[in-house]
Amino acid sequence: KEAGIKTVNLVRNADYIQELKDIGADYVLNMKDENFGKEFKEVTKSLDCRKVYDAICGDFTGKLVWLMPKKSTISVYGALGDIKAHIDFWALLSQATTITGFWVTEKIEEHSKETIAKGFQTIFAGLKGNYASHIQKVFKFDEVQEALKFSEEHGSKGKVLLSLTGK
Repeated sequence: KEAGIKTVNLVRNADYIQELKDIGADYVLNMKDENFGKEFKEVTKSLDCRKVYDAICGDFTGKLVWLMPKKSTISVYGALGDIKAHIDFWALLSQATTITGFWVTEKIEEHSKETIAKGFQTIFAGLKGNYASHIQKVFKFDEVQEALKFSEEHGSKGKVLLSLTGK
């Protein structure tokens, strides 16, 4: 917000809309709403938004190609929907869209605990206000795979955290 960046937040459960608005989300759209596609296109066009981070993948990635303005970039970093992205090749070409991907776990493992801690400290120093999330379980830093498995099995019932201090 301080940098003037507007966010478009997508939910699959209407229960999260007000919660996100209460903590300052600029736009919150429910992917299950009948008018989702139209609303998404209108908002991204009005903001000239050309970058999206996609944690869902599957059919949704293919839909994003058509929904985002031309010459957009989609960065896929998860597979909450389906591990296989379904993309219409003609859409990719005609929209001039770039799709990139990265696996968060590998990115984390590329850095030392100290570097990661410093990055989080920088982020947290820029936050203003009060933020809270339900924490479902905390894993030690070297239990990344177990944490991912637990998170996949328990969905969005709460946050699953990695401890940098081993506690």
